[in-house]
Amino acid sequence: MAEFGIFQIGAIGGGIAVAAVAIFIFLSFDRPEEGEFVFKDVEFNIKDFKLTNINANETKVSITFSLTNPNPNTVILETIDYELFIDKVRVAASGVGERLGGAIVGGSGRTFNIIPGLTVDIRDEVVIKKTSSNQEFWDDLQSNNVQWRIKGSYVVTEPQRESGKEYTFDTNL
Repeated sequence: MAEFGIFQIGAIGGGIAVAAVAIFIFLSFDRPEEGEFVFKDVEFNIKDFKLTNINANETKVSITFSLTNPNPNTVILETIDYELFIDKVRVAASGVGERLGGAIVGGSGRTFNIIPGLTVDIRDEVVIKKTSSNQEFWDDLQSNNVQWRIKGSYVVTEPQRESGKEYTFDTNL
C-alpha cells in the first residue's frame, strides 16, 4: 500500500478545494441555457366587425378577434374584455373567456388553447339598445355613419408562468 506524506495529502486536499470553489463560481453565473424558451407576444387583431339585426330599438354588433401564436409551445388565451365607443361615447362592454386565477389548466372552462403557428378566431356579439343617452346618434348608428372605437385588454398565459400576462388594445374601426 502506498504511503502519502502529510504534504502530499495537503496538496491533494488543497487541489480538491480549489476545484470545488472553481466549479461553484462557474455554476453561480446566471447563464442562459441552450434552447431557452423566449416568449414572443401573441399577434392580436380585429378580423371582422359588423352590424347585424338592425331595427328601430336595437342593433347587434358582431366582432371577431384573431390571435396567432408565434411560439413553439401552446399558449392559453384566458380573456378578452372590451368596450365599444361611438364618437367617444361608451355604448357597450363585453368579454369572452375566463381568468384561470394562477392555475394552469389547459382548455378548462372558457379559455382557449392557441397551438404553435396557428390562428384562433374568437367571435363575440353584443346588443346595443336605443336609450335616451344614445338617441342623438341613433340614426347615424342605424346607417353606420359613426366613428367606432374598441378598447380593451386580453390575457395570455404561457407554459412557464403561473399567471397570465395582460395586453391592451385601442383601435379605431
